[in-house]
Amino acid sequence: MRALLYPYKTKQPHLIRLKNGQPFALAGLWETWTSPDGELVESFTILTMDASDVLRPIHDRMPVIIAPENYDRWLDKATAPEDVQALLR
Repeated sequence: MRALLYPYKTKQPHLIRLKNGQPFALAGLWETWTSPDGELVESFTILTMDASDVLRPIHDRMPVIIAPENYDRWLDKATAPEDVQALLR
């Protein structure tokens, strides 16, 4: 069964970092909701996009990176979705 889930025989780990070595933030969505049976569920996802030219040899997708000057804009619940859509590139 494992072969069906993971068709590649081996995986190669990669170190991904900014050229300047500084930490970076990924665009994510988080919510808490109640399941039909009443259980409180916390869920999270990291948004992805087509890989950049640099990362395309490794994978066809990559996480969306949020620049430090856009952290407040991304995290502000009052910001309209259309106002943060430009950050998803």
